[in-house]
Amino acid sequence: MKNINLFYLLIALSCILGGCTAEGLTGPEGPTGQSGAKGETGAVGPAGKDGSVMYSGVGVPGMSIGVAGDYYLDKATGSLYGPKVVAGWGAPIVLV
Repeated sequence: MKNINLFYLLIALSCILGGCTAEGLTGPEGPTGQSGAKGETGAVGPAGKDGSVMYSGVGVPGMSIGVAGDYYLDKATGSLYGPKVVAGWGAPIVLV
């Protein structure tokens, strides 16, 4: 019985340390093959959504600056506003 348990333990360890597949132990990796022919160019995808913009200035940003999703850095105080929402800039986070 001890020999059977030892056998299964050795098989399990060799799979863990050496790698196993459904077919058995994995052998050494073979040489890299030649590159294949270049495939056809795929179709053009849809246009992406506009990204946010980072603005900076001195003082609190006005409502006319930026759109929803943008950010603003007050260079005088180190305050970061954003992301801007339809209602405005909201409270800043002081970075400095």
